[in-house]
Parts: sequence; C-alpha cells; structure tokens
Amino acid sequence: MKIDRKSHVPVYWQIKESILKEITSGKLKPGDKILSEPQLKEKYGVSRLTARSAVTEPVNEGYLVRKQGYGTYIQKPRIENSQERFRGFKSDMEDKGFSVRSEILETENIFAPDFLYTSMDLGKDDKVFKIKRLRFANNEPIVIHESYIPSVLCPDILQFNFEEESLYSILSSKYKKIILNATEHLEAISATNETASYLEIKRGAPILYIQRTSFIEDNKPFEYSRSWYRGDRYIFDVHLKRQHNQE
Repeated sequence: MKIDRKSHVPVYWQIKESILKEITSGKLKPGDKILSEPQLKEKYGVSRLTARSAVTEPVNEGYLVRKQGYGTYIQKPRIENSQERFRGFKSDMEDKGFSVRSEILETENIFAPDFLYTSMDLGKDDKVFKIKRLRFANNEPIVIHESYIPSVLCPDILQFNFEEESLYSILSSKYKKIILNATEHLEAISATNETASYLEIKRGAPILYIQRTSFIEDNKPFEYSRSWYRGDRYIFDVHLKRQHNQE
C-alpha cells in the first residue's frame, strides 16, 4: 500500500486501515506479529508518532495486542456470550464450534459459607457441595467456575466426573432439577495472583467477574456460582427489550 499524502484522510489512519484490511482478508491471522513501529516508520516514510498512532487505535479496538518486550500481535477473536437464554458453558461453547474441556480444582461437601446465607436462604448448619473448575475452549483457559449447591437437593453428586460431564446435564437427567431462571451480578475486576496463574494471564489483567443465583420451581434457590472470565477473550452481551407504554 502506498500512502496518499494529498488525501484528506490522515496518514496514520491510512496505515491503520491497511493493517485492518490484512486482518479481515486473512492475510494476517490471530497470533501473527505485525511490523514494529520503527519498521512501519521506515516502510511508509512517516514519523515514529504517526506509526505509533496507527497501531494504538487497533490495539484499543481489540484487533491487536501489545506484548511487552516481544512486539504487537493479531489478537485472537473474543468469545461472545449472548444473554438471551439460560445456558451452560459447555453447550454454549460447543455450539460456537469450540472444543471444551474442564479441569477439576476442588470438589467438597462443606458447611455453607456466610456469603450464601442470604442469596441461597441457608444457615450455618446447612451443607453445600462446592465444585470449582477451570474451563477451556480449544485448550485455552477461559474461565474459573465455582458452584455451590445445597447438599440435600443433590445427594452424592460428587460421584460424577465433572471433567467429562456437564453439571447442568447431570442436574436435569439424574436429579430432575431444571433451572428456570437466574439473577446475575457483573463486575470488572483485576486478576489476583491465583486467578492469573490459572487463566495464564498477568496479575492485574482485566477479569469479568459474574455472580449468579439460579432458581428451580417455586422460585427455590438451587445454585450459587462465581465465575472469573478472561477479559481479553470474552464478551458478554445483554439483549434488552422495551416494555409497552414505557417512555
């Protein structure tokens, strides 16, 4: 590509569009390294500031990612979760064409932690099953998922292999428990050392933290879950509908 210096389009924008065209055409693929800023400066005969601006915008828009000490690379497309209906991670990812696997981090039968008392209508003497897993899509760690289920509702659930089987499939097929609705709380947080280690990201990297309380018939709380999603690999969409007669 040649720079049109007579164009009303800024030079940095022309370079940026050239980079994006190579991405959308498939010439540059996820994980490929692009030219460094000094190389762009030399190739197009522009200033270092112009070259930097041409790269910074695609970085901010999520097309590129800078890796300190290594260079700038084509970002992997983020996984999009559209909240139109209740779905588990496994079925959602498989429908998008990803291979899915899980690694068990913890499974235990414990007394309910105090943060469950209100949301799950439990007391200190009630026991819950805790199931904590690291979930992968195409062998890349995407989310740490931690579930709490009242022990009385699903006796012996820990006998199942949650690395191979879906929790929600087990709940419906073995225990005849169907989750009808759920409430969620979303928050942007920074990765702790532990979270960063599991998700293979840097400490302080952005995390999408989701707390969910799920309900079965009679609006009975059934599951409380906490999830830590990689902010660089996951997009959470919510679809809203306007109510009639509402301004």
